[in-house]
Amino acid sequence: LGKHASGHAYNMPVGMDIELTNVCNLQCPWCDTQFYADKSIKKREIPFEVYQQIAPKLKGLNRVMFCGGGETLTYKHAAEAVALTKQYVPTVLMHSNGVLLRGARAEALARSGLDSLRISIDGSDEETFQQVRGTSLKKIMENLKHFSSVCDVPISTVSVISKTNWRSLLGVPDMLSEVGNVRHVYFQPVEVDFLEWERDEYYISCEEWFELRDTVLEKCRKHGLQTNIDDPDFDPLFFKPFDICEYPFSGYITLNYEGFVAPCCRLTQVAHMGDLKEQSFDDVWNGEAFTRLRELIIAG
Repeated sequence: LGKHASGHAYNMPVGMDIELTNVCNLQCPWCDTQFYADKSIKKREIPFEVYQQIAPKLKGLNRVMFCGGGETLTYKHAAEAVALTKQYVPTVLMHSNGVLLRGARAEALARSGLDSLRISIDGSDEETFQQVRGTSLKKIMENLKHFSSVCDVPISTVSVISKTNWRSLLGVPDMLSEVGNVRHVYFQPVEVDFLEWERDEYYISCEEWFELRDTVLEKCRKHGLQTNIDDPDFDPLFFKPFDICEYPFSGYITLNYEGFVAPCCRLTQVAHMGDLKEQSFDDVWNGEAFTRLRELIIAG
């Protein structure tokens, strides 16, 4: 339809990312949230009684991912939020750094109905992991193994690729094969363009990329792990520009820790399209802000 298309969305978005909190227990050097997050208030989170009012409005979504500008497991009611959301949304996932995946938190999460847990793993040796994440790889692996022993929740991992850690990533499939519930091993390049950093300081070379891809692919096949590293659309050096942003039409929009909805996770502090504390989902999704944004994208 081109320019004749409507700014009205006749379908629900595929899913929503939800930031329950802005608190994080790590300070990873390439995490973009430390650059765009509002640091004027040290702690912000959705009061659970407020989230209880928001959750029923999510009915009709296919997927919710708890992730975003903070570490979800620092939120006291994280497991309760998962269980509540499962009443309205068929697929509920969580992204975590794994530091707090132990004790009562892990036990509660195991019972919550969570469909999949995604963990950030940016190296396979202690020195590199400490350098890029500032915490103990040994403790994370202990947490993952314990969680796998008390439930059958599938685990996927996400590894950021950079010059600093790419060699350490070669050993990630071997290491994760020791964790029973790990099913998928995902990779993504460090997003330095968004942070206005110099690409050459962070991106690996084509030769390094081929070695990483081929080694990881061979090891994933050996251990029966799925991976995205050989997907046809995988762009390890971010050379392919987006023609159009699909998120305002059908993608993964974001709810931030104040109850405001943004068109994507990058814009949670600057683009508030509506307030789910006060509005219905459709009043936000087809409200003035989202409709106008779609019209602007359609117009080019």
